[in-house]
Amino acid sequence: MDELVQWLYIRLDEETARQRDRFEQWHRRDCELPPDADQSVVECSCGVPRQILIEIEAKRRIIELNLRVWRHAENAQSAAVAWTTVRLLAQPYANRLGYLEEWQT
Repeated sequence: MDELVQWLYIRLDEETARQRDRFEQWHRRDCELPPDADQSVVECSCGVPRQILIEIEAKRRIIELNLRVWRHAENAQSAAVAWTTVRLLAQPYANRLGYLEEWQT
């Protein structure tokens, strides 16, 4: 699990960097950015970059919780649920370099 978690944190770091970069951020088509806005500004009329950053932070917290459960599980079922949860969080990144087949659910 440690290898998957480490790999997944790298993917989340990449997503975070993209949403903090004004020229890489995802927005709704009708979004308006202030023309003189600082590149690090995440505020815009659509709010998509901010929402994605909130979702990334939630994923990090889910990973941390499940890693603790997996490491300290008192039974195989708890460990299996934690392992499956982290693997499911990694699924959207399955086409990225370094993703291992054994992580598929």
